[in-house]
Amino acid sequence: MKILLITDCKISEHLADRHQNRVRQLSDILARSQHTVRCSMPYYQFSQAEIDELNENSRNLLWSYHNQAEIIDKNKPDLAIYTAGWEHFALNDKPAIPIIIDLLYPKFHNSQINIRDLSVDNKLSALSKADKLICSDDNHRIYFYGWMLQAGRFPQHLDSIRILKERLSSSGSQDSTINDNEEDFLAIIDSLKVIPESDPARGIVYTRPSFLYPSCEQIELIVRAVNQTLEQRFVFPAETIAGLELSISEIKPELVSVLQYLSVSILNNKGKVIVKRKYSSRQLIGQNRLSLKFPIFRSPRGGELLKICISVKVFRSEPKRACFTIYGQKGVAYPLIASDAQSTMSLAVNFLPADLSKLFRYKMLFSRAFYLIRHGEYQKFYRALRRRIAR
Repeated sequence: MKILLITDCKISEHLADRHQNRVRQLSDILARSQHTVRCSMPYYQFSQAEIDELNENSRNLLWSYHNQAEIIDKNKPDLAIYTAGWEHFALNDKPAIPIIIDLLYPKFHNSQINIRDLSVDNKLSALSKADKLICSDDNHRIYFYGWMLQAGRFPQHLDSIRILKERLSSSGSQDSTINDNEEDFLAIIDSLKVIPESDPARGIVYTRPSFLYPSCEQIELIVRAVNQTLEQRFVFPAETIAGLELSISEIKPELVSVLQYLSVSILNNKGKVIVKRKYSSRQLIGQNRLSLKFPIFRSPRGGELLKICISVKVFRSEPKRACFTIYGQKGVAYPLIASDAQSTMSLAVNFLPADLSKLFRYKMLFSRAFYLIRHGEYQKFYRALRRRIAR
């Protein structure tokens, strides 16, 4: 496979910082796997004397912000990898090859991520064309989940973010993890598929309606009058979600003597209940929706993997009798598990956007402040507090 590495730095034989070592390391990993690797470096980091010393092929690979598409078109690689993020991404149209954006660099890690308003347009443009993002950990992934929603990549392509738990460090260093990560990195390369370019949405992620309501083909699941539990994993879209709803058919009055209660609960990835609601059979008469609202100070983070549990309790078991119908959809990432058997459907979950009032904003600021204090980042907390007081 021909692979083009598009870097944001000059790779020199004489100078070797962590950034350059990272690029060399990627090249070595790919070369050992019989891939042909070429490196495209920024034109503006070379002096005219240095450019004159390069051979013709290397000069033709130097990129500027108007010729990246031309370089890809002339070299015809099978894959392009943008190292050190999206800030040097300058493609107006998505090429017909897969694109990886590699974020395994210190400036993109956890609290060191810096959001700059001037980079928003370029960031959304890059993410809307990327087929895969490589992140360092779950916190890293959660941060970029919201951006991928705005870029239009989620929820249709949930696998477009992959995690490598540790950075690929320079070979021979004390903290070298190259042997641990090489196999995982190559697996990402081998499993790549081209995703069509999506349409980014500027602004708060919940203003995008495509992930608020089910868009796949809807199907029905008949729930029988037996004690049972339906379980469904799902990815929470964003912090600006206030709750969720499930669509069911109305409970008939004659079922009051059969159905005792129905409970709906949301659990986090560790199995802890976030919110739970219990419906008696009389409360369900005339209802066609099961709704849950998240406590404002216990709302999950965007990108978090949650589980919804629906427990059905009956006075007497009647397996042939239908209690109600719950609605689902096909073609999903996490199928429904019902009665110890995995189905091919998923619950049709409607997400309810929150009212971005001052209370909700204060909650977000409080959560950020708590994170900074908990991790001992007092200077950042002090600077943020001064900015807020000044406003």
